[in-house]
Amino acid sequence: MRIHWLPLLLGLPAGAAHAGEAEPVTLGAKLEHRYDVQPGERHRIQQALTVSFTADLAGFLTLAGKGFTGSKYSTRWDTLYDFREPSEGLQAPEMHLRQVWAEAEAGPLRVQAGAIPPFKESISRITLAYYGWIDGARAELTAGPVVVELVGGRLGDFDTPGVIERERRPNFAELELTATFTPVWGAELGGEVIDGVPWVKGEVSADLSGWKPHLPRLAVECLYDTGEGAPAVDLSAGVDVLPMLVGEHPKRLKARVNYTYIDPDVGPRARQSDDFDGTGHIGTVKLKGLILEPWGLGWFTRWTFSDDPVRVVAGFVIDVSS
Repeated sequence: MRIHWLPLLLGLPAGAAHAGEAEPVTLGAKLEHRYDVQPGERHRIQQALTVSFTADLAGFLTLAGKGFTGSKYSTRWDTLYDFREPSEGLQAPEMHLRQVWAEAEAGPLRVQAGAIPPFKESISRITLAYYGWIDGARAELTAGPVVVELVGGRLGDFDTPGVIERERRPNFAELELTATFTPVWGAELGGEVIDGVPWVKGEVSADLSGWKPHLPRLAVECLYDTGEGAPAVDLSAGVDVLPMLVGEHPKRLKARVNYTYIDPDVGPRARQSDDFDGTGHIGTVKLKGLILEPWGLGWFTRWTFSDDPVRVVAGFVIDVSS
């Protein structure tokens, strides 16, 4: 489904609830622009728009949805102007409704059904992009420090972001266990089956701020395609820099460093991460910060190092999500 982005952006009220008062419907939008350059590969200005809604249907039951720009699973960016193709002029971005789902909670159990989002925000370079989709259902049960997650449905149609146009043939199942051992240590272990091919994944993380405030979070995540015998590994470290150095000014300068190795033979599942940069050995450095909190105005930059020329992106974001 294609939706013209400008009327949606201009028509969003995105108001905040009064203290102690529930909002039956919440709306939000996030607009990002970036300059993206890589010698011999790309030189362009891009835009990303996110529009979201959540409707409280019956206290324990909600309906939610998110629309994003971008023409495939692994990107939410549309090119506004390509310096390598100046004859094309300015290009109008389009938005696709990628995710829409119903969600219910009862005690320790949470259930989602529809075009559901991948469970967590992108932390590693091999995690499914948070703006992607799984067409099916998820059940999540929390038992003390352990969370059990079961997902079934379809993971595919990676070049078809519109929820209506995608197939509904099931091809995907997932079982994942997440455990938080202490305020510092956590781990995940899971398995997936995609088109009959088993995948194994796991993560170990150490959030050092649980030991001493403002220290970084470290993580190692692995993904293994048993069909091709091909691994993908990501090591990451992230920290809020200024609180760590001077004890104040949170969110003004956040830094994340990743080292990623993705086997060139790995299947499509491992290529659906946020802004996928290719296979092989890849290093990334990402900096971002908040400029004006009431407007959600911020800045970001990312440097990507691989066998190809260095890729640099830099831009700003306005987030008016309620």
